[in-house]
Order: sequence, then structure tokens, then C-alpha cells
Amino acid sequence: MTNFLKYALFLLCTIGTFTAAAQQGKITGIVIDNDGGEELSGVSVLLRRQSDTTVQVRGISSDLDGKFGFSQLQADTYQLRISYLGYQNVVINNLQLQADVSYPLDTIRLKEAAEVFGDIVVEAMAVRVEMVGDTVQYNAAAFKVNPDATIEDLIKKMPGITIENGVVKAQGEQIKKVTIDGKEFFGDDANTALKNLPADIVDKIQVFDRASDQAALSGVSDGQEVKAINIKTKGGQLKGNFGRFYAGYGTDNHYNAGGNFNSFKGNRRISILGMSNDINIQNFGGEDLLGVLSSQSSGGGRGGRGGGGWRGNNNETFSTGQQGGISQTHAFGINYADKWTPKLDVTASYFFNFIDNSNLTELNRNFLTTVEGQLNQIYDETTNANNTNFNHRANIRLEYKPDSLTTLIFAPRLSWQGNENSNIFAGLNKLSNNDFLNSTNAETTTNGKAYNVSGNATYSRMFATKPKRNLTIDLTGSYNNQNNERQQLAANIYADNVDSTLLLDQFAKTYSNNSSANIDISFNEPVGKNGTLTFGYNEGLVYGASDKNTSAYNPATADYTILDTTLSNNINSIYQTHRPNFRYRYGSRESKGSFMLGLSYQYATISNQQDFPVRPDIFKGFHSVLPIAMYRYQWSKTTNARLFYRSYTNAPTANQLQNAIDNSNVLFLTAGNPNLKQSFSHFLTGRYNWINPKNAHSFFANAYGTFTNNYIGTSTVVAQNDTTLAAGVVLNKGAQLSQNVNLNGFLSINGNLMYSMPVAAIKCNLTLSLGTGFTRTPSVVNFENNFTNNTNANASFTVSSNINENIDFYLTYNPSYNIAQNKLRPELNTNFINHNTNARINWIFAKNFVVSTAISHLAFTGLADGFNQNFLLLNGSFGYKFLKNRQAEVNITVFDALGQNQSISRTVSDIFIQDQSTQVLTRYVMLNFIYNLRSVKQGGKGDDKNGGRPPHGMPPHSGGRPH
Repeated sequence: MTNFLKYALFLLCTIGTFTAAAQQGKITGIVIDNDGGEELSGVSVLLRRQSDTTVQVRGISSDLDGKFGFSQLQADTYQLRISYLGYQNVVINNLQLQADVSYPLDTIRLKEAAEVFGDIVVEAMAVRVEMVGDTVQYNAAAFKVNPDATIEDLIKKMPGITIENGVVKAQGEQIKKVTIDGKEFFGDDANTALKNLPADIVDKIQVFDRASDQAALSGVSDGQEVKAINIKTKGGQLKGNFGRFYAGYGTDNHYNAGGNFNSFKGNRRISILGMSNDINIQNFGGEDLLGVLSSQSSGGGRGGRGGGGWRGNNNETFSTGQQGGISQTHAFGINYADKWTPKLDVTASYFFNFIDNSNLTELNRNFLTTVEGQLNQIYDETTNANNTNFNHRANIRLEYKPDSLTTLIFAPRLSWQGNENSNIFAGLNKLSNNDFLNSTNAETTTNGKAYNVSGNATYSRMFATKPKRNLTIDLTGSYNNQNNERQQLAANIYADNVDSTLLLDQFAKTYSNNSSANIDISFNEPVGKNGTLTFGYNEGLVYGASDKNTSAYNPATADYTILDTTLSNNINSIYQTHRPNFRYRYGSRESKGSFMLGLSYQYATISNQQDFPVRPDIFKGFHSVLPIAMYRYQWSKTTNARLFYRSYTNAPTANQLQNAIDNSNVLFLTAGNPNLKQSFSHFLTGRYNWINPKNAHSFFANAYGTFTNNYIGTSTVVAQNDTTLAAGVVLNKGAQLSQNVNLNGFLSINGNLMYSMPVAAIKCNLTLSLGTGFTRTPSVVNFENNFTNNTNANASFTVSSNINENIDFYLTYNPSYNIAQNKLRPELNTNFINHNTNARINWIFAKNFVVSTAISHLAFTGLADGFNQNFLLLNGSFGYKFLKNRQAEVNITVFDALGQNQSISRTVSDIFIQDQSTQVLTRYVMLNFIYNLRSVKQGGKGDDKNGGRPPHGMPPHSGGRPH
């Protein structure tokens, strides 16, 4: 291990030579309404240097008394930009600030954005959607939702934003991060804020590409952007308490209780969430699912899961669950955000989740692995599983700015989780003429515990002599540990001896730990008027260890003491990279075009040391040239396009390198491969955005492509006869062994078009979209190279209401056509069609009564016999609102009124096509009580540091700090 962490600490200690204190000044002011003279709170005030107004020095909001102030400023000439929703913008130029001098401004009067024609006042039309640089910004006031709607209900109406199977997407890309006024909310859980916060606190919804901390501070992309949403709250809604509490009880003893409480007071924001139910409402992220997904199918860890049935609902929106089967969930979370000092921002969260899931699944696999001309192999499986999982996770983020030029960010994360799973399954392999090959009946119990500690620290220093000159240092590290124990009892029958049952009774224990450390240093130097040159160095280290011991039952000792060396292995792996790089960026806010070009040289090594059962040590070195490029062109403020390309490598994990055989299902054995190399990928994306703010028409086009060599795929051998493998394991006739191998030629291409427009005649929003995708997956089947091609074409037609707050409805139709092709067995090519239609209406009438109805129709054709489905799911509720401001509601809800709920899915892999049905929640009736807390005062103080721009977005043209 190298001493790069020591070097980093040395740099951090000596960097103080750049931070000598400079004499600093102060600018203060007050903002009032021009006509009434009232102080205006929450007004956005941006401070920029007059010499380069593309670079924002700082952004704040006025307080309860309309006052604002900037302190610790360098002597310079500045510009102020002042904006507030419903008012005309004000720009103050040439504010000459001297050292150690306070500059109090005259009272700033804002005029309403209105035009007068005689005696008629025409208010400025609320802009629905607009482009702010590369950010798509939606005005929440332009979209009508029910008074007690959530932010999730609100964004469903916004053009370009969709929710598919519980996944939020914008312009076709999955949302990976949601922030509130630029501050994190429950870490990386993108759905928590959307599901639990009310829509009426929202001023703007901003969709953008969120950069890493280092890229955001340096102003130069590192290719690590993720699609994100920033929820900009109303300035007048930031002081007070609000929330929602509910409780319900129904038939079959079903129950549902929970709520959320939010206390916002200026910069201090506290949110508390809780829930307990047995109707499949699940509100957690993927990191809470140790062992859950893998327990759904016992087929050697292969295959995947898909949507297809409604599995649960909440009281009003009937949202789908995130996991198959029937779940009982208990969850609690708390989120905290505040500005402890003018220089220090902090956000922190803690979340606990417990889930008890039971699931009955049936699957059918049609294998592509038999030799051409021979009968095809078919596998049927029934699984009854029960899984309990708990998780604790905590996040904290500290952002410290000792002066206007220096930023320090520290963000540690911690999680601890446990899992218990019991699984009973029966599997049968046969030929297409129903001739028996083999079968297994097994009972498996597993117990697992894991914890993960990770974090990053980022230092950024700008230089007063040149605003675009800066230095950033980013340190990241992680350590995770996982222990799993599995006890397995199986009865296996094979075709060559159908009268004899082979018993398998074994105990396996796996211990693994992985750690990583990375340092990334970059220095930006302005070149000419609009250019920036970046020099960087990155060094990374990933260490992985996995120790697996499998023992057979010993009747003599009544314990598992007979070590099975063919199923046991101990391996340690080290992956280390050194990557110097440089990048050149050109562009400014005034120029229409901008571009970035970069090149990295990477030297990587993989070192594997296997201690048991044999000791072959492997060392490999890789030399890689990694280019990166970006081009952006903006025709106008409403139209832009962007092309982005990068190349990257991925190293195999310790589990993929471990060649111990996993016989969780004796019919489908799996193993790693210590000879794996790193993969090399090219990624290219193109994007075109057009928005007409005047008539709210918008058009988005996106395309993505990935090409990978040395792709980590699988080589599968199907035994034509009983075969003894090199490790001494017997592969019986019809059974399979799949092992990780490097393969060339993986290709994935996706694209989508989306057009949205309001339909004034019916006061609705209309969204049309078309999408297509193609994936080519290489594999090896019975020592022959194979390619599986999956092609998909889909469309979407959505109409959502924008009438008033008392009626809310939407209608959407999503057909998709899928084609699966196989190189080795073209006679097994298949296609299938999925039709998905959803409609929902929520109507408040006679002031206090509310009716909700949700209908979902799903139809599948082209699946295996018994899996083609055509069913209708109907949910409904009738309620009464009462108390002050109709804050309380009592309703009765019917879920799956027609009793037709089902869940089916199709998975196409490199060696099989699988159809699967999963247990779902069926009809129940529930009586619910809901209380909406609204104790919010008009007027509050916020801290909109980004001046209306989202956090961690890259500046559209400038190479300096984000605007």
C-alpha cells in the first residue's frame, strides 16, 4: 500500500500558505414591496464580481425583515442580482467595496411583474417550465394538485418527469438524488422527500445533472454526474410545523399507521418519519436490502425481477410496493439540517427499517443451452420464502467555508444490517418432450450481518488573484464487512438413477470484507479569457477478501465437521490504480458553444492471493488511455444540446474472483474466476432540450450508448452426461455450472423522445413519448461463443388534469414490444408484448367529501403457457374531510375490489428466458383516519446559497465555481 494518504494530509496541512487572511468588507441592504412598503422575506440575492458576472461569489435570501448582508468580502467591484417570484428583477452594478468598509445600500423597492391596460391589470402568466442554463426548472404554482397532495403527486404532472414501477425518472434518466433547498434529505434516498413532504411548500422543482463535490467546486466535470431534483421551497413557508399522520385497520386484520412531522424555522429543518403496516408500503432505499432480493429465486443467483402487478397501496395514491410477496414493515427516520454558524452548514439523518416478507413464486425457464437439433431444456421451480431484514443507517454532511475562497466538506456514512431467510423450493429439469432430467427439493436457512463505513472529505481553495484558478483535493474511503451462514438440506434425484435420492446436508459460512481508499487532486488554471486547463492526479486502492468454508454433516459428532474442500476457498485481492490526467475547458455564459477535452493515463494492477485449497498467486498489470470529451451548444435560453463521452474501467470484485463453487441450487452451480481482468467501457450520451415558456410546450430527446470489452459475463456448461469437474465436483446430467469470464462485445443503446404541451380546452397536460433500447450480451454456452440480443420499443400517452385543486386525475397508456434473439439457437427467438393502462381520479366535492378511484389494466402476450395474463386492478375510497381547514379526513378504502391482482414478469438472460409469477396482496377493505398538520406562518428566512440554481450543478459555460 502506498503513502498517498500521507501525501494528502501533508498537502492539507501546508495548503494554509494559500489562505492568508485578506482585508475584508461588508455589503448590506433591505428589500421591500414598492407599493405597500412591506418587507419581503425569501428574496434571492446573488453577488458576483463585476469583472466576471458569470461567476457567483455568493447567494443568500432576505430574512423576515427583508434584510440581507454579505460579510468577509475581498476589496473589489461587485454586481448584485435581486429576484423574487411575482416581481421584476433588479440588477445593481459597480458596487466598489474597499477593504474593511461596510457598504449599506439604499432601500431596494421591487415592483410587481404586471402590466396595466386601462383599468385592467394583467398579471404576468406563471411560467410552467423554463431552462436556466442546463437546469430544467418547473414553477409549482402552474400545476394544480389537491390541497393535501405530496410532492410526488406534483411532479407527476410536470412534463418530462415520470414514475415507473416506483422509480422516478426525468427526461428518461433515473433520479438518483433529491435535495431540499440544496440540502440533503435522508442521504441518497431519492423517494423519501417526494413521498412525505406536501406539495404546497414547493416554489420550484429543478432537474439537473448533479456533479460530485469536487467537480462542483472546481467547475470542471469529472464525468460522475447523476440526474437529480432540487426542491426549492417557498420563502413564505419556511417557518412553522407541518406534517401528516394516518392510521387504518381493515379486513383480515390488515393495518397501516404512520406519519411525518416537519419543523422548519429558517435554516433549521427537522423532519421525522415513521410507519408500520402489513400492506406492502415500503419506504426505503436499495441499501436496506441485504439478502432480500437474492432470496426471491433459488436458481443459482441468476435471473432478475420485474414489475407487472400492483402489490400494495397507500391511503390515497395506491402506490406499488418495491418488493414481491407480502411484507410487514416498520420504519423510522429523522433528518436534520441547519446553519450552525455563518460559515458552517450541517445536514444529518438516521433511518431504521425492519421488514418481514413472505413470498410464493413460480417460474418457468426455457434454456438456450442445449445443442442445436436436440430437445430443449425446461426448468420449473416453486419457492416459498420468508425473509426478515433490518437496517440502521446514518449520514452526516458538514460544509465549512472559513472565507469566501475556501470550502471544506466532510461527509461520513454508516450502516448496519442483518438478515434471516428461510427458503423451501422444488426444482425440476426436463426436456421439451417432458423426459425427466433431474430434480431437487431443498430447505435452506441463512443468517447474515453486515456493516459499512464510508465517507469523503473535500478541500477547495480559490485564489483571489485569479477567480478561476483553484485547487481541490478529494479523499474517499470505505470499509464493509459481511458474515453469512447458510444451512442446506436437499434431496436430489437424477435421470440415471431415478430410484435413488441423493441427500445433501451441509453448512456454509462466508466471511468477506472490502475496503477502499482514493485521493483525487486537481488544479485549475485559467487560460485566456474563456479557457480553463485542469491538471489532476488520482490514486485508488481497493482491497477485497472472501473466506468461504463449507462442511458436511458428520453423524459421529452430530455436527458439521467434515470440511468440503471442493466448496471452500479463501482469497484476497488488491486492485490499485494510478491516473494522471489533464482537461481543457472552453466557454463562457455569453458564448453559445462550449467544450471540454481530457485525457487520462491509467496504470492498474490486480493482485490475487489464494490461500486455500491451493495457493496460486496472480498478478496482472493494465495500461489504459482514458479520453473524456463534452460539447454543449445553446441556440437560445430555451434550446440547447449536449454531447458527452467518457471511457472507464471496472475491476472484478472479490466474490467474482473467488472460484469456490456455490451449490445453493445443486442443479445450477456457480463459481468465480481468479483470472478475471478489468473491463474497459466507452460511454456516449447525447441530449437535446427545447422549451417554450410562453405556451409551455417542451421537447426532450436523449440517447445513451455503452460498449464494453473484457465484459465480466458467464460461461455456462450444461452436462450432457454425468461429468466430474476439475475441482472434483460432480456435475450430473442436465445440471449446469456457470463461471465468470471476460468477454468482448457487450453493447447497450437506449433512446427516448418526449413531447409535452398543455391542452387549454380541457385544462390538462398532454405528454407523448417514444423509446427504444437494444442490448447485446456476450456469453459462452457449452464452450461456444454466444450473443443474446434484447430489443425493446415502447411508447407512452399521458393526460393529467390541471383544472383546480378539487379535481385531480390522470390517464396513461404504456405499451411495449420486446424481441429476444439468440445466436446459437435462433429457433428459440421470441417476442412478447406488455400493455399497461392506468387511470386515477381524486375528486373533492361539496367542500368536504372526497372520492378516489384508481384503475390499472395489465395484459401480457407471448409468455410461456400459464403466464400470459389479462387482468384489471380496481382500488377505490370514499372519505369525509372535517375540522378547521378540512385538515382531518376519515375514509374507507377498498383495494383490489375485483380480486384480480397478479404479478408476472419476463426476464431474458444470456442462457434462458424466464417467466415468473409472484405472490401479491389481494382484496381487503380498510377504515382510515388522516390528519394533516399545517401550522406555517407566512414569512421566513431561508438560505438559498445558489440563488435559485440547484446545488452541485455544473456551470453551463464557465470553468469556475457553480452559479
